[in-house]
Amino acid sequence: MSVSSWQKYALLNTPIEDLPFDTCVKCACWSTKHKTLGDLLTTGRNEGYSFLMNKYKGFGATSLNRMLEALRKMEIIDEYGYSYLYPYLPAWRKRQVSVAGK
Repeated sequence: MSVSSWQKYALLNTPIEDLPFDTCVKCACWSTKHKTLGDLLTTGRNEGYSFLMNKYKGFGATSLNRMLEALRKMEIIDEYGYSYLYPYLPAWRKRQVSVAGK
């Protein structure tokens, strides 16, 4: 695995509290049990980011828009909501499960 791949996995492991989200967005993420960037991107890829707003009361339109804007500024997602990290999510998820099982 190349260094850049390891960096991408490390980025997916970034805790929500370490991301440049405002307090409102961080609280909304915690209330939805999203602990890492990888958790958020998994939901975004599998369900769509608006799923957060539709499923969880604490995650409203303002939180969603602020979160998406921060992810765009970080260049994690593009203007269409796609992330270059999506291809790494399946292997990242397997690593999360295997670490939790130890």
